Amino acid sequence: MGLTRCAGRKKSPAAGSEETGDKVRKALGDVVNLHRARKARVRQAAQTAAGENRIRFGRTKADRERLADELERQRRHLEGHALTEREEHEKPRG
Repeated sequence: MGLTRCAGRKKSPAAGSEETGDKVRKALGDVVNLHRARKARVRQAAQTAAGENRIRFGRTKADRERLADELERQRRHLEGHALTEREEHEKPRG
């Protein structure tokens, strides 16, 4: 009298079924720790900057001297071909 039977009742799939849990995980995606994601993003940016700096500043002394010599040679070449200002006694033609 007044007692109900729960043994014959079926559980809903969402209550504890592993099958439903997998479906929910696929639908929602992975759980992401925002602190770890932020740190990973900062770490990746630092690695990218470090790589650029290795390229920019990671030259040997011989490479730096060779580059400086080349730039000096180019500067002298351009300076030798530069037009000078006209002297006062020369008038433009025309």
